Amino acid sequence: MITQQVYESKIKALMAKWKKSHEKNANVQNINFIDDGIVNPEKWFNPANKQFKGKKILFLLKEAYSKDDENASWSLTDWLRTDHPIDGKHKIWKRVVEWTYALVNTNSKKIPKFSEREIKENYNEYLENIAVVNIKKSCGKSNSNMGEILEYAEQDKDFLSKEIELIDPDIIVCGYSIQALMKVFDLKIKENSGYYSENWFYVTDEIFGKKRIILDFYHPSNHYPILLNYYSLACIYQQALLEVNSKD
Repeated sequence: MITQQVYESKIKALMAKWKKSHEKNANVQNINFIDDGIVNPEKWFNPANKQFKGKKILFLLKEAYSKDDENASWSLTDWLRTDHPIDGKHKIWKRVVEWTYALVNTNSKKIPKFSEREIKENYNEYLENIAVVNIKKSCGKSNSNMGEILEYAEQDKDFLSKEIELIDPDIIVCGYSIQALMKVFDLKIKENSGYYSENWFYVTDEIFGKKRIILDFYHPSNHYPILLNYYSLACIYQQALLEVNSKD
């Protein structure tokens, strides 16, 4: 694993190069670019952070969107780390925290009971110990066009591949984005199972030779019903753990 300092240096350089690439391809001035990655590298790389050991979670989403200034570039990770959005306007991040709580506290023998109180009390801790990668980093829209998302996955596959390599997650939660992940890494994980897998998870070492769990799930904007989303994701992850244990 790389160090925090190396990650911060490399991710900064990668995002700068990526932004320039988008500016060259765009036909508009002041194109917005929304960078992302590990929300809080200090916590992510802290060896004393034992609760998240083996549970480095990446949420792979489609695109970032902001109504405030469609031409302004900004950092999603900086915003998440400093603002900790929990208000009613940003329900997507509350859902991400709920799902992170489920994954971190699920093992092959138990699934944690949903606890609004515990999740709220530890909200910042869970939000700061994840990584978020959007496939499309420029000119996001409130409603995604999947064809366009896949075009960006193909166009930026080298950038996306490098970003995910730097993050080096143990678990990738695909928020309706597994097709894009497959395109970036030329994955064959769904070759024999059609568009959906039977159990919505994969255990694969096709991404840089390390065994990783990939969860093929809904986008966190799928807010309701909360408990169904929560327990569904936890159960899918538990089944993935059981498969890992059966092969070890």
